[in-house]
Amino acid sequence: MEQIIFTWERESKENLQKSLERAKYYKDKEDLQKALEEYLDALEFFASYRDYYERAAKIRNIDAGGTGEVRFSGEVFVLFDLYYLLTDIYLCIHEINNTSTNITYIANNICLVVTELAKYQKDFDVKQIESYDDATSVARLVSHDVKRGQETLADIKKVKPEKTENEQLRRIRVALKQISSTKLFPIDLEKADGCFIATAAYMTVEHPDLDTFRDFRDRQLLTNSFGKFLVSIYYQVSPSIASYIEKKPRLRQFIREKLAILAQWLRK
Repeated sequence: MEQIIFTWERESKENLQKSLERAKYYKDKEDLQKALEEYLDALEFFASYRDYYERAAKIRNIDAGGTGEVRFSGEVFVLFDLYYLLTDIYLCIHEINNTSTNITYIANNICLVVTELAKYQKDFDVKQIESYDDATSVARLVSHDVKRGQETLADIKKVKPEKTENEQLRRIRVALKQISSTKLFPIDLEKADGCFIATAAYMTVEHPDLDTFRDFRDRQLLTNSFGKFLVSIYYQVSPSIASYIEKKPRLRQFIREKLAILAQWLRK
């Protein structure tokens, strides 16, 4: 008898595809409110499917005589899939003239996903190169929303996804938290919040120094007009710099050493 996890895996994948098809239908009909609802459903089904897929893979491994330890691959495909889904949600929200908070949050996550994609460029095929070029163009456009909304992003991060009052934003945050918790997904979208250069240098979003830089930004820079100006400039230029740093191991090591010194000074 098929184990229930395989049923959930299959059903979530089918529901994901149905929601995407319905979203496209409503979008073509210019009913953006219904299209947005379908895209939000698709995001939740996407999160469920990624979770069930990995859990089912472990069971299949055990059934085949393995230990249940599965090495997952395909991060690029998952990142691209999520990028397209987030972009569709962003466009709908923007056209509907929804709350700026939701627009800022989605824009920030688009930038984070595109920044992460940069790490895999050397393995892209031609189609992926074209898709990545389009994605970087989109990231540059939506980065303006990110620059304007740094205080908003900081406020969002103070509340757990499940406790978010805005129902639409809550659904998005909870789904992204679930996606980020899967082994295949390479970044934590609910923790990473735009420290592009430092993240590129440390090659992780978990390093304690990154928390130091975020805390300095929130407590010192975003509390005054000049600091906000500096943050806006940083978010304008940092994604391209981070992309360059990721390709240069020696430069990455040099910057990491200097950032460690700066973080130590900030903690004093």
